[in-house]
Amino acid sequence: MLLDITILVLRETLEASVLFAVLLSIAAQAKLGAKWLFAGIVGGALMAAAYSTHFSAVSQWFEYAGQEVLNSTLQFAICISLLIISFWRLFMNLNTSQTFILRMMFLVVVLALTRELTELVIFYSGIIQAQGSWTNAVTGGFAGLTIGASIGVLVFATIDRLSLTFQMIVQVVLLALVAAGTVVQGIQLLMQVDWVSATSPVWDTNHLLAEVSITGQMFYAVFGYEATPTLLEVVFYWSTITIAFTALFVRVGRSQLTHLKERYANQ
Repeated sequence: MLLDITILVLRETLEASVLFAVLLSIAAQAKLGAKWLFAGIVGGALMAAAYSTHFSAVSQWFEYAGQEVLNSTLQFAICISLLIISFWRLFMNLNTSQTFILRMMFLVVVLALTRELTELVIFYSGIIQAQGSWTNAVTGGFAGLTIGASIGVLVFATIDRLSLTFQMIVQVVLLALVAAGTVVQGIQLLMQVDWVSATSPVWDTNHLLAEVSITGQMFYAVFGYEATPTLLEVVFYWSTITIAFTALFVRVGRSQLTHLKERYANQ
């Protein structure tokens, strides 16, 4: 049970840790500070408390599809917000539109924590009601949280050591992968309540990376890994990736062209 709790908490915190690390690295480059992160954590905790308190009522919305519909809405909102932040990082001067981007990053933190913390609150509430072992619950939760936070710190430190150009590339690639993962998770939630039709899987990669394995669960949590995706999931996942990567290639290509022009002008 201890290992199961550790994996569950790690799965819920890993995506947020990686995401916050990337956003913090962008904020550090733009000298935006970290107040937006602390404000977002408080806001997300309050929203999660309100959501979990009214969880039963929310679940009855839309003919008992309320939980899935609300969670999928959170996922889609995170995806759109991350794409907006990616485009700002690629095409805007880091000293412009800072108020807007601070609000966007604050929104992402609130939305992400609302979803993740609500699931943890419900999980621990179930342990209380079942009179389960609090020793395992607290120990496993602390271990999962510590591992997740450590990975976030490692991601931030790794990005910080890169050159400015490679920092931008890594930031946008990670944001794109997380955004694509959230949109797939949102679609899966709608499939669970038949708001979106589930079709046959396009492929099955369980023989390469089992979705139920620890690694598979971690990849699902951060990047939305799905071993047996439907056509709709594949289309939305790769559409999100394509949008972000196309913008990235345009930005890098433009920078290289400018560099070449300056080089020949100085000769």
